[in-house]
This record gives sequence, structure tokens and C-alpha cells, in this order.
Amino acid sequence: MKRFLNYTAFFWVASAFATFSVHVQAQNAVQPAQPAAQESNPPGTTTEEEKAEPTGIFAGADLYYGFGNLPGFRHFRDGFWAAGSSLAYPSHVYVRSNTKSGAQAKLAISLGEIYNGSTSFDQPIEAWWKQPLKSNNSTKSSVTLGKFYVPFALQEWEYETKWGALYEGEWNATTLGAAMVYNRNVDHANGYARVGHNFGERLNVGISLATGSGLMYDTVHDKAIGVDLTGSAGDWEVLAEYMGARGTAAQRFRFGWARLNYNKWQRFKPFAARYDYKDTTGAFGTYRSYVAGASYALRPDLQVEGGYAVATGKNIWFAQIHWTPERKVK
Repeated sequence: MKRFLNYTAFFWVASAFATFSVHVQAQNAVQPAQPAAQESNPPGTTTEEEKAEPTGIFAGADLYYGFGNLPGFRHFRDGFWAAGSSLAYPSHVYVRSNTKSGAQAKLAISLGEIYNGSTSFDQPIEAWWKQPLKSNNSTKSSVTLGKFYVPFALQEWEYETKWGALYEGEWNATTLGAAMVYNRNVDHANGYARVGHNFGERLNVGISLATGSGLMYDTVHDKAIGVDLTGSAGDWEVLAEYMGARGTAAQRFRFGWARLNYNKWQRFKPFAARYDYKDTTGAFGTYRSYVAGASYALRPDLQVEGGYAVATGKNIWFAQIHWTPERKVK
């Protein structure tokens, strides 16, 4: 507990300094830029849809079912990771609320294999309350308490929910997400922060930092840095991320990812991607894949997704149904 308090104090001092620095930069900024056009917004950004989201209580689900040729995952009920090496996106049901004051809450329960444990640190997947602090034409901020996805790069590798507190701020074209969480599995605090900036309307670049033992999937790595990019030109969209982490000098990890989307058609969305990671501790091994795939919307809440990965050791294919029903209950 003493280590937790020490890390908490250190990280929030660092976050406050980063917030002050970004605020000073924003005061000298010119006309606000709009978020870059993208399929998945970087952590800490707000879409126009989110800004205009209706109020009320909503119940829904995010469900997957698929099959492929990866050993151990011939049939699966969580979302398959396009890299071709594992499952990544938990099937779940949820209840969420939006109030007139802008406060939001969400509770999500896993129905698949991911996060389906017996303790509160596995279930629920998400359980949080988000309270806006202040808002005007160029400045927005909020605090989230509970269990949430930690802010790091584009979350293509580091995609975990943990219990803690999250501060998010937006100043003109610059955003900040900073979180302090507790990792019970290694009895340690973890800190995460991402600063992003929109360069015009079609390019967003982010820099992320993380600290604390077990910062990614409970491994020995205790320091990490990430750089990400989201850009678009016409019907094309590119997303890229690099993450480097280490424990001791010999305990190193790196992850690189780039994806090209073609968004001309409303229903059919093809993509190509490259994944590459290497871990000297043996926790994740070495893996590289080149992927081509697509999704097709049968209707707004039902998609068919699939891909083929030329991968290390074996070529992998997968196909899955992705169903996302939701209805307003109050």
C-alpha cells in the first residue's frame, strides 16, 4: 500500500504538470481544429456523435461469434484480433446512462472467455461514472471513477480495463488523458497518460507514457512509451502505433502496427495491416503478420468480419459475426 501511495502522488504531480503545459500551449493556439476523420478515435478525443448523444438509460450488447484455423480457437465467442494470434474484444452486455448535465455511467458484464473471472478485478469489464468538470467553446474536462479502459496510444496493444481514476481534458486541438489505477494482480499502481494533437482536420498524433510494474497484462515491464498516428486523405485512412516497454535492461518489449482502411463504400470496409512484436522476457514471444480483411454491414447493428493473416509459423484465417443491439429503456 505504501508503494501504491508513493506512485499515486508521483503520477498525479506529473499529470498536473502536463495539464498545465498543455493549457499554456492552448492559450496561444489559433482557430480550433476538428478531430481527424477516423474509424476509432484515439483515447481522450470526443466525436461529434458523443457530443450530441441523447440522454436516458440504454441497454445493449456487443457480441461476437466466429470460427477460424488458429489452434485453440476453432470456434470462439469473443472478438478475434486481426493480427491473427489471439482473441481481443470481449463479448458483453451493458447498461449505460447519459444525463442532461453531461454525466455518464456504464456497467458491462462479460459473456465470453475474456474478463470472465470470479473476482471483481475480472468482472465487470467496465463499471464507471464520468463527471464533466467544465466546458466552453475551446475547453472541456471530466473525471471518471471506476473500471475503464486505460488511455495508451490507440489501444491496439494495451487494451485493458483497470480500477482507478481518469482525468480527460480538451483544449482547442489538444487532448490529455491521464489515469492512475491499481493492479491487484501484482499489488502495484499503474499510471497512464496520452497527449494528442490535431494538425488540421485530417491528422491526429499522440504520445503516451506508462509506469508501474505490470503495466501491460501483469508482466515485469514497468516503463512504456507509445507514439500513434491517425490520418485520412479522401477515402483512405491510416492508423499506426508504436509501443516500447522495459523492465531491466534485458527485459524489453516492442510493438509496431499500421493499418490502411478504404472507406468509400458505406457497407463494405476493406483493410490491410501489418503487426510486429518482440518480447525478450518470453511472456509474448516474437510475432509478425501481414493481414488483409474486411467487414460488411448487413444492417447498422450487425456485421460480418473476417481476415487472412500471413503470420509467423502459420497462416491464419478467421470469420465472425459482430452484433451490437441497443435500445433505450428509460
